[in-house]
Amino acid sequence: MNRPRLRFGIGVALSLGVAVLAVALLQRHERQVDWTRDHRNTLSRTTRTLLASYPNEIRATAFVSAAVDAAVRDDLRGRLEGFRRACPRFTYRWVDPVGQPTVAAAYEVSTEGTIILESGGLRETLSGMSEADLAAALVRLARRGDARIVFLSGHREHPLADTSRDGYSQ
Repeated sequence: MNRPRLRFGIGVALSLGVAVLAVALLQRHERQVDWTRDHRNTLSRTTRTLLASYPNEIRATAFVSAAVDAAVRDDLRGRLEGFRRACPRFTYRWVDPVGQPTVAAAYEVSTEGTIILESGGLRETLSGMSEADLAAALVRLARRGDARIVFLSGHREHPLADTSRDGYSQ
């Protein structure tokens, strides 16, 4: 066997080996790259921070039927998948409100495109499908609970028991 053929064979074998190794690594480590100009397929830094610090499991249920435009479904699926990738505690599922009316009735959903977020025993209903809508709903879920009002006294603040115009009591 002559040297040029041997070099060619070794080069092909090495190239195939590198390709097989690259495919194996890519299958083990899921990675997404957003090449769009405005990075519309990437979650904002604020949303990623919110998801990373979120204390509870989050479950999203999207009520979208097969009659909805495929582009809208794909857009929502991509957004929910981005949330799932950013937060392992985030799960989602699809429910066809036409095909599964009992599930829609259990969630009291009557509008196509409704998303229900559940976390910590609380539920938030969304009609918007944007990243901002989902993130705002998560913030509302996290901040629910008893609110506190705190007053300072002793530094020329208005007295709490004062019933005059300057006081806080009625």
